[in-house]
Amino acid sequence: MKELGLDRWILKMCEKMNFINPTKIQQLAIPEILKGKNVIAHSETGSGKTACFSFPILQNLAKDPFSVYALVLTPNRELAFQIAEQVAVFGSSINTRCVTVVGGMDMIKQAMEIEKLPHFIIATPGRLLDLINRDEKTRELLGNLKYLVLDEVDRLLDDSIIDDLKEILAILPKERQCIFTTATLNKKVEDNLEFLLGGQKEVVKVEVNKKAKTVEGLTQQYLFIPDQVKDNYFIHLLNEYRDKSCIVFVSNCM
Repeated sequence: MKELGLDRWILKMCEKMNFINPTKIQQLAIPEILKGKNVIAHSETGSGKTACFSFPILQNLAKDPFSVYALVLTPNRELAFQIAEQVAVFGSSINTRCVTVVGGMDMIKQAMEIEKLPHFIIATPGRLLDLINRDEKTRELLGNLKYLVLDEVDRLLDDSIIDDLKEILAILPKERQCIFTTATLNKKVEDNLEFLLGGQKEVVKVEVNKKAKTVEGLTQQYLFIPDQVKDNYFIHLLNEYRDKSCIVFVSNCM
């Protein structure tokens, strides 16, 4: 990790967490982000892209702390919680404050958390836009941020999300540094780069394993189940894995 240009306190944190050798995408992306460049980090899921943007942002936050310093947008709440947990751990030694803004949670409480001036807001676009439209303070704080991170940027450009994303980006400062991560760098991302960058022209693309594939060490399986019996099979699978941790992804939350 030392060769990436990271400060000593981050290197100590990496040692404690047994982060000894950076992944290929971290080797390519972190130095460019530390130089202040806009970066697209393209690599497979599980390759450490959260650390790619977290370490440089935290390093500069430690030198010049203010709120709100960084906005991280994700396509779903599960990713938002995962990122918030990792950023909180990475930045614990400098007392980094994070707030997660997602649907299905108390909006008033989320607005109050933002008013406490967190360093990171990690959000889904729909809920964040709701807060922006209801609370002028949230809009004001976002006008001063230094970093914009779009995690899984290709999915943020889905038809169900892109309009909310455009409204949010329109109120952000033009001089922000942009970091986009994705496991799939498609034409839609390329076509929308200008508005994603806020009119900036320069962006560095760092890519590892351009062909979409699963990270080594991860096994993927699927079951093709008739719709009328899928609930029974789902319960059966949960029973089969009852001694293990499970994460269930759904298309909507009722």
